[in-house]
Formats: sequence, C-alpha cells, structure tokens
Amino acid sequence: MPEKAAPGAKDWEAWKKAYPDSRPYALPKGENLFAAHRMGVDIRAWIMDALPEAFRKRHKIAPSLPEPGKHPTAEDLTVPIPAIDVKAIVDKASKEMRGYLDGKMGDPVAMKAQMKAELLARVGDTLKKAGLDPEEVLNASPSPKPNAIAAAGDTMTAKLALNAEALKKQGVFTPDVEQKFGKISSDIKKMSQEGQASFDAGMAKLAAAKETAAAASIKVKAQEMPPGAKATFAKFGMDTDRMVKRTREEVIAMHGRGESLSFARLAGVDLSGLDLSGIDLNQAQCQKTNFAGSVLDGADFTQVMAMEADFTGASMQKAKLDKCMLIKAKLKKADLREAVMNMATIQEADLSEADLSGSTIYMTTIMKTSLAKAKFNDIKANLSVFSDGDASDTAFKGARLERCLIRRLTLDRANFSQSTLPSTTFMEVNGEGVSIYGADMHKTRMGNNSRLPGTDLRNVTFTQGSLRETDLSGSKFTGSCLDGALIEKCDLHDADLYGVCAKTCRFAKSNLEGAEMRHINLFCGSLRKSRLVNADLRGANLYAVDFYKAVLGATQMDDANVKRSLLFKHTDALRAEKGIT
Repeated sequence: MPEKAAPGAKDWEAWKKAYPDSRPYALPKGENLFAAHRMGVDIRAWIMDALPEAFRKRHKIAPSLPEPGKHPTAEDLTVPIPAIDVKAIVDKASKEMRGYLDGKMGDPVAMKAQMKAELLARVGDTLKKAGLDPEEVLNASPSPKPNAIAAAGDTMTAKLALNAEALKKQGVFTPDVEQKFGKISSDIKKMSQEGQASFDAGMAKLAAAKETAAAASIKVKAQEMPPGAKATFAKFGMDTDRMVKRTREEVIAMHGRGESLSFARLAGVDLSGLDLSGIDLNQAQCQKTNFAGSVLDGADFTQVMAMEADFTGASMQKAKLDKCMLIKAKLKKADLREAVMNMATIQEADLSEADLSGSTIYMTTIMKTSLAKAKFNDIKANLSVFSDGDASDTAFKGARLERCLIRRLTLDRANFSQSTLPSTTFMEVNGEGVSIYGADMHKTRMGNNSRLPGTDLRNVTFTQGSLRETDLSGSKFTGSCLDGALIEKCDLHDADLYGVCAKTCRFAKSNLEGAEMRHINLFCGSLRKSRLVNADLRGANLYAVDFYKAVLGATQMDDANVKRSLLFKHTDALRAEKGIT
C-alpha cells in the first residue's frame, strides 16, 4: 500500500475482496515500490520484515545488527551458507559444450569414416593400377619403422621387374626399354648396397661412440683421469694419481706415516684442532677447509687453493705460502711468524690480530682484508700491495717495506717506528695518531689526498722523498732529515719542523701557517708559493731559498740567514709592511 494509505481505502477493499487472507502493509516512503527505492528504502528488508521469522532466518544473507546498547548474539552474526553442487554445475556445463560442438562438427568417428570413403573413391583405382592395396595404404601407421636400405633397393628392383613383365605382355618392351630398365635396376642395386654399407658403418661408429661415452661416464663418476689428461698434467709437474678426495681420518693417518698430501682434494674437510706440523699440502685443494686451532708449523701451502678456508687461531709459524690463494679466508689471530709468502694472494680475508712478525713477503697482494691489530713487526716485504682495508692499531715496527704500495688503508694509531720504507708509496691513506718515528723513508712517496694529521715523524730520514697533496698538519718532524725532498700542495700548518735538516728541500704551494721552523736548515731550498703566515723561522738557514710568491704575515725571521734570496736586504721593508720580526 502507498505510504499514507488509510486502512479503509478503496484499493485495500479491492485487494481484500480478491485475496481474503491478505493483510495491509504500507510502504515506509513513497507511493509505490519504484518511488520507495529511489528514496532509499531497502525493498528486500521491508518485504522480509513482513514474512514469518522462520522464513527470514532461512533466507538471511547478512548479519543482523543489535539494538543500540545491546551486544550482538551468535544468532545475530550467523549467516546460512548455501549449498552449491559444484559437480552438477560442471557436468551441466560439459554437456552443454559437447552438445554445442556436436551440433557444429558432428560425430568425429563418423566424420573420419566419411573422409576415408571419399579418399578411397578418389584414389582407390589409381592405387589398384599401381599394384597397391588401398586399405593397406590408408591404414598404414603414421610412423612406420624405417626399412633397411638394401631391402628398399630390392623392393624397387622387384617392382621394376614386374613393370617389365607387364610391358612384355603388352608387346612394348623394346630392346632400348629393356636396356634402360636394366641400367636403372643396376644403379638402384648399387646405390642401395653402398648406402646400406655406409649406414651400417655409421651405426657401428655410433654404437662405439656410445660405448666410449658410457665408459667415460663411469670413469668420471669414479673420478678417473683420461690417459691423455694424465700426460698433460704430468708436463706441469702435477700428479693426477694424488688428486683424490681425502677424509679427516685419511689425512691424520697419512700425515702420521709421513706421507705427502700434495694435490689432495680436501675441500670442506674438517681438520680443526689437529697437529699437522710440517704437512705437505703442495697444490692441494682446500676450499672451505677448516684448519681452525690446528698446528701447521712448517707446513707447505705452495699453490694451495684455500678460498674461504678457516685458519682462525691456527699456528702457521715458518709455513710456506708461495702462490697460495687465500680469498675470503679466515686468519684471525693466526700465528704466521716467519712465514714465507711469494706471489701469494690474500683478498677479502680476515687477518685481524694475526701475527706475521718476521715474515718474508714478496710480490704478494693483501687487498680488502682486515688488518686491525695485526703484527707485521720486522717483516721483509718487497713489491707487495697492502690495499683497501682497516689497519688500525697495526704494528710495522722494524719492518722493511721496499717498493711496496700502501693504498686506501685506515691507519689509525698504526706504528711504523724504526721501519725501513725505501721507495714505498702511500696513496689515499687516512689515520690519526700514526707513528713513523725513526723510520728510513728514503725516496718514500706519499700523496693522492692522504690524511695523516698529527703523525710522529721525528728522527725520520726522508731524503729525496715526496709528499704531494697530503695532510700532515700538526705533525712532528724534529730531528728528521728532509734533504732533497719535494713537499708540494701539502697541509703542514702547526707542524713542528724545529732544527730539521732540509737542504735543497722544496716546499711548494704548501700551507706552513703557524709552523715551528726555528733553526731549520733550508739551504738552497724553496718556499715557492707557500703560506708562511705566523710561521716561526727565527735562526733558520734560508740561504738562497726561493721565496717567489710566498705569503708572509706576522712571520718571525729574527737572525735568519736570507742571503742570496729575494728577501736579502729587504727584511726591513717587510717588517714594516708585513709585520715580520
């Protein structure tokens, strides 16, 4: 009924007359269902409210909200799940698809039979004339087994003979035709025999190759070397018979008998905590081998592949590591005193707290490796590289590093005191509190934006050395000899150069502001384009020193010898203009 319909309205009376059991039910809004829907009335909910409660529960599609102030009950939140017969739906869909395809394409079996009948009607007579059975031809297997070449040739010559007989019966088999048939038959027979022979030879080779491959596969599984490979390896001094995987127990037994384990395959084997003093592992494969805590004093690791091997805490005194590959190896706290490394490679490894004192290192690369707190005291290194790592608190006391490259290392508190560094190059190094006290740095080079402020360079011999683009601010040079050295574009502000012998030393474009340079002997040297503001040069020997474009200001030069320099006889004017004393 419309929203505002009265109980005794004419429309209601008409409904009552037609349906005696009906009851009036007015819309909440609007004159009809469409108007009520447009006005936001939920028609389904409105209808369901008028139906019996049992019916409403069976057809409930959403949880019921409780009245304001009340908690929802289990019944309010329960929603009946409709039972869906999935199998029936799938079966129905399959039947509909089959019916549709049958209607479009028909019965496949019937269609195949029809196609065969049509084909027989078209080519059946032709096949019969050729002496072939049409049924056999059409029913032939789609993938027939290949016939022997010789048998195929015999079949062809037999067919030629049948054709020749047919021509004879017809009286048209002339001598010329007979000659041609004979030649063709002879050629077919010859070609089929030759083809069969070639085929048989090829199949024999294939079978032999399969046997060889199978035998080789067995040898590979058994880890046997081919005879040729053994000879090739032998030319390079490699014994293939020793290239056998060994277990921990075998290693212990063989070492106990004094047998060599050279060329042995020890990858991944646990050899930790063993006494393997003097073991011969020449050219052995030790990838990921665990030597942690083992005694390897005097061991021979020549040309050993020890990638990711663990030598943590191992004793390797006097070990031989020539051409050894220690990539990503763990050598923390390893004892390598007096070890010998010729052309070894230590990369991305851990040498922190390791002791290499007294070792001999030649043409060895130590790169991207932690050297923190390691000891290189008294080592003898030549043509070696120490690069890209942390060398904080590392000791090189008394070490001899000749023609070595030290690059991109962190050298905080590193100790090079009393070391010998002839022709060694420091590049891009950084560190504070570094000590190079008493070192021999003859022809040593340092540069490429190295930063070593506050370095102890007292009593250093730096003759003919080179410092370029290096920060040595606040460093101490007292007692050192810088004769013939080149110091260019360096930061030496507040440096202590008291009494330094620096004859012919060239300070070019360097910052010496506030530097202590009293009594420095810069005989025939140079301060060209250097900054000397607030520098103390009292009593200095500046004989024939080049002051070209040097920056002076509040510079103390009392009693300085400036003869044969640009300042000679001009100090009074400079005192008035620059405040020089």
